Amino acid sequence: MIRIAVDGMGGDFAPLEIVKGAQSVSRDGLASIVLVGDVEKMKPYLTDNVNLDMVHTSICVEMHESPSNALRKKRDSSMNLAFELHKRGEVDAVVSAGNSGAAMAFAIFTWAGSRGSTGRPSPRSTRVSERDFPYSSMQGATSTASLCTSSNLH
Repeated sequence: MIRIAVDGMGGDFAPLEIVKGAQSVSRDGLASIVLVGDVEKMKPYLTDNVNLDMVHTSICVEMHESPSNALRKKRDSSMNLAFELHKRGEVDAVVSAGNSGAAMAFAIFTWAGSRGSTGRPSPRSTRVSERDFPYSSMQGATSTASLCTSSNLH
Protein backbone atom coordinates (compact mmCIF):
# COMPACT_ATOMS: atom_id res chain seq x y z
CA MET A 1 0.00 0.00 0.00
CA ILE A 2 1.28 3.47 -0.85
CA ARG A 3 2.32 5.57 2.16
CA ILE A 4 1.65 9.32 1.98
CA ALA A 5 2.91 12.13 4.22
CA VAL A 6 0.19 14.76 4.62
CA ASP A 7 0.91 18.27 5.90
CA GLY A 8 -1.78 18.34 8.58
CA MET A 9 -1.47 22.07 9.21
CA GLY A 10 -1.57 23.38 5.63
CA GLY A 11 -4.56 24.78 3.81
CA ASP A 12 -7.88 26.42 4.52
CA PHE A 13 -9.72 25.04 7.54
CA ALA A 14 -6.71 22.99 8.66
CA PRO A 15 -6.34 20.85 10.59
CA LEU A 16 -10.04 19.83 10.61
CA GLU A 17 -10.51 19.28 6.86
CA ILE A 18 -7.05 17.78 6.39
CA VAL A 19 -7.61 15.23 9.18
CA LYS A 20 -11.06 14.37 7.81
CA GLY A 21 -9.64 13.77 4.33
CA ALA A 22 -6.70 11.74 5.65
CA GLN A 23 -9.03 9.53 7.67
CA SER A 24 -11.31 9.01 4.67
CA VAL A 25 -8.42 7.86 2.46
CA SER A 26 -7.09 5.63 5.23
CA ARG A 27 -10.50 4.18 6.13
CA ASP A 28 -11.18 3.29 2.48
CA GLY A 29 -7.84 1.47 2.30
CA LEU A 30 -6.55 3.71 -0.49
CA ALA A 31 -3.29 4.60 1.27
CA SER A 32 -1.45 4.55 4.56
CA ILE A 33 -1.29 8.12 5.87
CA VAL A 34 1.31 9.90 8.00
CA LEU A 35 -0.17 13.16 9.32
CA VAL A 36 2.57 15.71 10.03
CA GLY A 37 1.76 18.63 12.30
CA ASP A 38 0.70 19.70 15.77
CA VAL A 39 -0.67 16.48 17.26
CA GLU A 40 -2.56 18.33 20.01
CA LYS A 41 -4.41 20.41 17.39
CA MET A 42 -5.12 17.41 15.13
CA LYS A 43 -6.18 14.87 17.80
CA PRO A 44 -9.62 16.37 18.54
CA TYR A 45 -10.65 15.65 14.94
CA LEU A 46 -9.53 12.01 14.87
CA THR A 47 -12.39 9.53 14.87
CA ASP A 48 -10.33 6.49 13.87
CA ASN A 49 -6.70 5.78 13.06
CA VAL A 50 -6.62 2.84 10.65
CA ASN A 51 -3.29 3.03 8.79
CA LEU A 52 -2.82 6.54 10.19
CA ASP A 53 0.42 7.61 11.90
CA MET A 54 1.33 11.05 13.25
CA VAL A 55 4.59 13.01 13.40
CA HIS A 56 4.55 15.98 15.76
CA THR A 57 5.78 19.50 15.17
CA SER A 58 4.21 22.69 16.44
CA ILE A 59 5.63 24.79 13.60
CA CYS A 60 3.64 25.46 10.44
CA VAL A 61 4.04 27.66 7.37
CA GLU A 62 1.34 30.32 7.10
CA MET A 63 -0.33 31.08 3.77
CA HIS A 64 0.95 34.68 3.73
CA GLU A 65 4.61 33.78 4.36
CA SER A 66 7.20 34.11 1.65
CA PRO A 67 8.82 30.86 0.50
CA SER A 68 12.28 32.24 1.28
CA ASN A 69 11.23 33.09 4.85
CA ALA A 70 9.83 29.58 5.30
CA LEU A 71 13.08 28.05 4.01
CA ARG A 72 15.20 30.14 6.36
CA LYS A 73 13.09 30.05 9.51
CA LYS A 74 10.77 27.04 9.38
CA ARG A 75 12.95 23.99 8.75
CA ASP A 76 11.00 22.10 11.44
CA SER A 77 7.61 22.94 9.93
CA SER A 78 5.00 20.29 9.16
CA MET A 79 5.48 20.97 5.46
CA ASN A 80 9.24 20.48 5.45
CA LEU A 81 9.11 17.44 7.75
CA ALA A 82 6.72 15.78 5.27
CA PHE A 83 9.29 16.26 2.49
CA GLU A 84 12.06 15.00 4.78
CA LEU A 85 10.07 11.79 5.40
CA HIS A 86 10.00 11.28 1.64
CA LYS A 87 13.71 11.97 1.25
CA ARG A 88 14.46 9.33 3.93
CA GLY A 89 12.26 6.82 2.10
CA GLU A 90 9.68 6.59 4.90
CA VAL A 91 6.82 7.66 2.60
CA ASP A 92 6.10 7.36 -1.11
CA ALA A 93 4.49 10.76 -1.67
CA VAL A 94 3.85 14.15 -0.05
CA VAL A 95 0.62 16.14 -0.04
CA SER A 96 0.16 19.70 1.22
CA ALA A 97 -2.79 22.02 0.75
CA GLY A 98 -0.77 24.85 2.27
CA ASN A 99 1.41 27.63 0.88
CA SER A 100 2.25 26.34 -2.62
CA GLY A 101 5.32 28.55 -3.01
CA ALA A 102 6.81 27.24 0.23
CA ALA A 103 5.91 23.66 -0.72
CA MET A 104 7.76 24.04 -4.02
CA ALA A 105 10.76 25.63 -2.29
CA PHE A 106 10.97 22.88 0.35
CA ALA A 107 10.58 20.20 -2.33
CA ILE A 108 13.32 21.67 -4.51
CA PHE A 109 15.78 22.08 -1.64
CA THR A 110 14.94 18.75 0.01
CA TRP A 111 15.10 16.70 -3.17
CA ALA A 112 18.00 18.57 -4.83
CA GLY A 113 20.46 16.02 -6.12
CA SER A 114 18.26 13.08 -5.16
CA ARG A 115 18.47 10.10 -7.48
CA GLY A 116 15.75 10.32 -10.11
CA SER A 117 14.90 13.95 -9.33
CA THR A 118 14.13 16.22 -12.27
CA GLY A 119 14.83 19.25 -10.11
CA ARG A 120 11.25 20.50 -10.40
CA PRO A 121 8.43 19.04 -8.34
CA SER A 122 5.02 18.81 -9.95
CA PRO A 123 2.25 20.76 -8.23
CA ARG A 124 -0.94 19.01 -9.25
CA SER A 125 -4.35 18.04 -8.07
CA THR A 126 -6.28 14.95 -9.11
CA ARG A 127 -10.03 15.29 -9.09
CA VAL A 128 -13.05 13.33 -10.20
CA SER A 129 -15.57 14.88 -12.56
CA GLU A 130 -19.35 14.60 -12.30
CA ARG A 131 -19.14 11.48 -14.48
CA ASP A 132 -16.56 9.77 -12.21
CA PHE A 133 -13.75 10.47 -14.67
CA PRO A 134 -10.44 11.26 -12.89
CA TYR A 135 -8.33 14.13 -14.18
CA SER A 136 -5.31 16.11 -13.01
CA SER A 137 -4.83 19.84 -13.00
CA MET A 138 -1.80 21.95 -12.26
CA GLN A 139 -1.98 23.92 -9.03
CA GLY A 140 0.10 26.97 -8.17
CA ALA A 141 1.41 27.22 -11.73
CA THR A 142 4.10 29.76 -12.48
CA SER A 143 4.35 32.30 -15.27
CA THR A 144 7.99 31.28 -15.81
CA ALA A 145 7.06 28.10 -17.66
CA SER A 146 9.58 29.06 -20.33
CA LEU A 147 12.29 28.03 -17.84
CA CYS A 148 11.04 24.45 -18.01
CA THR A 149 13.09 22.06 -20.13
CA SER A 150 12.24 18.70 -21.68
CA SER A 151 14.01 16.90 -18.79
CA ASN A 152 11.51 18.51 -16.39
CA LEU A 153 8.63 16.99 -18.32
CA HIS A 154 9.92 13.40 -18.23
